[in-house]
Amino acid sequence: MTDFDNKLVSVVIPSFNRARVLEQAIDSALKQTYPHIEIVVVDDGSTDDTLERLERLQEPRLKVLSTPRNLGPARARNLGIEHCAGAYIAFLDSDDTWTPWKIETQIACFKRGEPELGAVYCGRRVRLTDGSTLDVRPGCRGDIFATLRRRNTIPLPTLMVRREVLEKVGTFDPELPACEDWDLVLRIAQRYTFDFIEGLAVAYDGAGSDRMSARARSVFIANHVIFRRFNGRGPRPDILAAYLALQSRELLHLRRPRRAARYALRSLLLEFDDEERLALRTLRQLLARWSLGRFLVQAFGWRGALTWR
Repeated sequence: MTDFDNKLVSVVIPSFNRARVLEQAIDSALKQTYPHIEIVVVDDGSTDDTLERLERLQEPRLKVLSTPRNLGPARARNLGIEHCAGAYIAFLDSDDTWTPWKIETQIACFKRGEPELGAVYCGRRVRLTDGSTLDVRPGCRGDIFATLRRRNTIPLPTLMVRREVLEKVGTFDPELPACEDWDLVLRIAQRYTFDFIEGLAVAYDGAGSDRMSARARSVFIANHVIFRRFNGRGPRPDILAAYLALQSRELLHLRRPRRAARYALRSLLLEFDDEERLALRTLRQLLARWSLGRFLVQAFGWRGALTWR
């Protein structure tokens, strides 16, 4: 056994009023086949019985932090990172779980990787709102910054990162209203390479990650800030197409169907590839809601061009 095999992995789990599912997430981390882990749970101002349940666990590998009020996921994760002792940091949401081999396999990937390898991620099985599941397998490794500029394909529960990488690029941006995970992986990808492990190591709760009302507005704003931050004022057509496709989804959730239709159509006119299938989904949802005649009036009654403001 080498010194590498004894590296401590810190698992950061923020939680707000999720006592019922939090224990399942912790249990999946405790059952990892890789033995050298610590679990840092940040109870982010919960008003349920989260703290009482955590006290009953009496687990020596569990470190519990508590905030007097809800700080939000970015600040909660940053607090957890500050109290991590591990050389590697993995992130787990309180409503998600891992397979027992996730950490061990990711550590093995780091072990055989090059020095510039900064992060390792994995596939996930997503639980959808209708009760079905969707398997999402990883496919991009190496320099993936260009891919991530278009859309985030690496949810936090799939990610493990070297601690020194976070010391170089910084932690989560607490000023973003949402999508702070996307901003972080982009900053990592600017300076380091990524790799992935085969297999679906995360059970990911897509049903609980709703995008309605205030949440959709936060995502819409964050998407705009992040695209501007990493693409400047004059994005390439493919970047603008990806931006419009993502924003069309949030506009639909915000009940702005006319604007959603315009964004989706403009996206498809700029470029069509796998990323812009999201724009097609937006249009299909609108066509299911409107007659074809109304759709054409709404979509093509557009005066002027969309601009990157």
